Amino acid sequence: MTTEHIAAACGAVLQIVAQDLDSRIYSGALPEVQVFVVEGSVYDANFLTSSCSTAGVAADSKLSELLERCSLLKNKKGQPLLEVPKGCRADADGRLLLQVQDGSVELPAITFTESSEALLSGRKPPFRLVARAKQTQESNLQIKHAVSEPFVVATRRVKANKKIDIPSAEDPVSRIEHLGGQTVKKLADLQAAAAEQEITLPPLDVDLLKISKAGHFKQLVLRAEVDGHLKHQLITILRMSKDKWAAAAVHAKRTVVPDTKMRAWTTDQAGLPLGLLFSCQNGMVQLGSPAALMQTTMDSSSATAPLSVVRTSQQSPEQQVLVQQLLPLAKSSWWSPGNPGWMITAVDSAEIEAKADLPARALFEFPSSSPSSNLLLQPPAADTATHTSTWLPP
Repeated sequence: MTTEHIAAACGAVLQIVAQDLDSRIYSGALPEVQVFVVEGSVYDANFLTSSCSTAGVAADSKLSELLERCSLLKNKKGQPLLEVPKGCRADADGRLLLQVQDGSVELPAITFTESSEALLSGRKPPFRLVARAKQTQESNLQIKHAVSEPFVVATRRVKANKKIDIPSAEDPVSRIEHLGGQTVKKLADLQAAAAEQEITLPPLDVDLLKISKAGHFKQLVLRAEVDGHLKHQLITILRMSKDKWAAAAVHAKRTVVPDTKMRAWTTDQAGLPLGLLFSCQNGMVQLGSPAALMQTTMDSSSATAPLSVVRTSQQSPEQQVLVQQLLPLAKSSWWSPGNPGWMITAVDSAEIEAKADLPARALFEFPSSSPSSNLLLQPPAADTATHTSTWLPP
């Protein structure tokens, strides 16, 4: 919607990355990047044909001219279509200006001042977002623009009926594709709906007979996949075609359990573990604002260096500076293959605020014996069952 920040389908922050012809991140100096909206259908007609797809990089003046023809810079009132957040810059025409560092830059929390439905004609007309390097006399690089997948900026009416790409287990079952009002009513009392058609269902859990949540429908779908007779019964009871049931099943199987476990990133400086803790909501890690610093303090009376968790509100000026020094390293590791140094903790994000004291041991589910600080930087042994849930990819 026009009031919502643009993000990935899963809610994650979008990132613009510069790559060379071998798909490696280019970390050299780059000019400013312009970000703006183009009309999806016009862009597709001009750029996704065979002649354009092989035309090389976007330094070609003809391609640059075509890109300008597709651009949508103003709303119907003549105002910039992109609402630039505070602290960001835009040119006179309303294009967002970003500076790439070390080959990448995160897209800020931009919103739209007009829906695609209001600005364009047709049913659900799409926008695309384009990132283009601003050509300067100093730069001899030839850089092809990047373009997003097509998307619709919806009105409130359309938003209310929108299906979710990746449903949460707690979402209403109506958010699953092809589950309309009548189907949802039947799922709310599946036993009664079956009785109306004189169908006898096999024994099912209560949650599968009175479905209101996407997670329960996913369980029903999984049960039907191993029971062909049940699947046939459900298609009949819900009055769905085989194709619509198949599409609904595929969508339902994408349902995920809400993920709010904190993420931790660690490094090793001067032989001592250091790290940052990040909150997470629905699987989206708050990369821009660490919730706490993990730091060891040498104790002359002890042979080990205990790890402490220092919340943002409790950090000294020196620790705040340290967090800002570590943050770029953590972000770089996050976007690197294998996410080196990152792990999922055993602690829910709400606990960082709820508990007066959050011991570091609780984060990693260490055994009852006091661990060496070095364990934080080493994956556990394969036969150590108490650790296995901790060392998952973020």
